Amino acid sequence: MKDRDHKVFLARNRLRAFICFWEAPDHTVSYPVFCNDVLGRPLSEDESTEENRQLNRAIKKSMTQTIMRLREDLMTFPELSIENASGLSYRLNIGTVRESNVGLSECESDVL
Repeated sequence: MKDRDHKVFLARNRLRAFICFWEAPDHTVSYPVFCNDVLGRPLSEDESTEENRQLNRAIKKSMTQTIMRLREDLMTFPELSIENASGLSYRLNIGTVRESNVGLSECESDVL
């Protein structure tokens, strides 16, 4: 991803997450969709067992780490930020800090 002044290479989950945000309505992605589409690990709806609760905690920790790393990657792009929306989803905010030409390079599909 690059604009006139900055360039960052997003890999694996961070690239999948950015694309998921970019393509989502209002750039908002729910936790279950993020876990399934980005991490490839769906959350269990049945938390009646300790095993399922632990699995969900591990998946949510991976989600949080991916978001944290993506936020770090996007720090050089002040017009882009990720916020926790309502505790059930994340939203990619796209501002107009400066005239920007942020885009995905053609090589992104090689990483997916």
